Amino acid sequence: MTSLLTFPDGLRFPLAMPAGRRIVEISESDVIRFIGMTEPDGDCLRFTRFVSKKSGYGYFGLRCQVNVLAHRFAYTVWRDPIPANMTLDHLCHNAAAWAGLCPGGPCIHRSCVDPWSLDVTTRLLNQRRSPHQPRADLNHRNTRKDECDHGHPFDEANTYWWHGERHCRACRAALQRARRKRGAMSAALAAQGKHPLPELPLEED
Repeated sequence: MTSLLTFPDGLRFPLAMPAGRRIVEISESDVIRFIGMTEPDGDCLRFTRFVSKKSGYGYFGLRCQVNVLAHRFAYTVWRDPIPANMTLDHLCHNAAAWAGLCPGGPCIHRSCVDPWSLDVTTRLLNQRRSPHQPRADLNHRNTRKDECDHGHPFDEANTYWWHGERHCRACRAALQRARRKRGAMSAALAAQGKHPLPELPLEED
């Protein structure tokens, strides 16, 4: 099948794109290769190379030897740069899910890279848009709670997402402070020839 994507006019290379905590460069050859890795599939534009069995998302390898999420690459090239701390919502998934045609989770829509079927949004709003979210979803810890186990609010300022799970920033900061303090105490004990304290477990809300 022929891809619906064509080379975008007016792009200047290299094109910057966030990848984790760093900025990577998209080259002209990256865009050409990417077009050849897509094909129409119903209302979606499917990414035909590596798709994670765990998450359902496609990953595209840039010439600079960095792997990026395929749908974020497509949006950046054919639409606009993605603002910091924002995510992309697959509108094709929402339509199918509300129609009862998609079970949610790592579904086939996550490998869709149609730039015009993606919407920039916050992670919280992305979760709330799904018809599956109001139910008790075991894949999204803490989603239905208004506050963490220590009473901190799950609002925009105090919430971050990791591997699809919601966590409390205040609890994480407290844990990091405790770990630093415990590390300093262990170093002092070790300098005296005593056994260091065991590390604190990586637990937080």
